[in-house]
This record gives sequence, C-alpha cells and structure tokens, in this order.
Amino acid sequence: FTAVDNAGNSATCSFTVTVQDNLPPQLFNCPTDLTVDVNTGGCEMPVTWTPPQPFDQCTGITPTLIASDTSGTVFPIGDKVVVFTAIDIFDDSTSCLFMITVRDSVAPTIVCLDDFQVVATDSCSTVVDFSLQLTFDN
Repeated sequence: FTAVDNAGNSATCSFTVTVQDNLPPQLFNCPTDLTVDVNTGGCEMPVTWTPPQPFDQCTGITPTLIASDTSGTVFPIGDKVVVFTAIDIFDDSTSCLFMITVRDSVAPTIVCLDDFQVVATDSCSTVVDFSLQLTFDN
C-alpha cells in the first residue's frame, strides 16, 4: 500500500495474504461391502471393485488417492477391511472403507467304500477291516 499526502510525501507498506485450505477432500462412491464365494480352485479369490473418486473443493486440485488394497487383489477366506484415503496438497485427508468377505461355500467331497458283507463268527461277531474313506476339499 502507498499513502501520499498533499505535499507529495509518501509511505508504503506491504504484507502477505495466505489463503489456506483446511477443508478435507471428499470421496464419492466408496464401495459397499462385498461378499464373494471361492470357486473349486482353492481357498482364495480375486476381488474387483471400482475405487471411489476423490474431490477437493478448491478448483484445480486433485487429491491423491491411496488404497490399502487394489482391485483384483487375491484375498484368502475370511474378512478384510479395505481403506481408501484422499490427501490434498495441504495434507488434509479423509478416508472411507468397506469390508470384503471371502466365503468357502463349496462342500467337500468324500469317496466312500462300496457296501460289503462280513460273515460273523460263532459268537455272532467278527473283526471288520477296511480302509478309511478319502476326503477332498477345495
């Protein structure tokens, strides 16, 4: 600023104005919880989703999106929380999360023996000898 009086004398001063963004960015369309069933190929499954879209109120600023896991990651049977965090250039951040549940809904298979008969001894009993059945699970 400059001030000038009627005699032509002047004085100046200056100062800095800093505009700060202290509003966190936003995340739109955070995925909802997902439940998937493993197929017959094993005890884990790849899971896909569409990540949320980060948005900042300040025009021209696109927040960085960080995800704890990426779409297509192979998850084992059980529950897993996936977290998304949006961070703007001023280190303001916001997060959203969703749960992935991977279930084993494939029944095991069992190979049974064929029916067979055993003749009892004089005491109406006998020892029966057989192999254990085989079982398989995904």
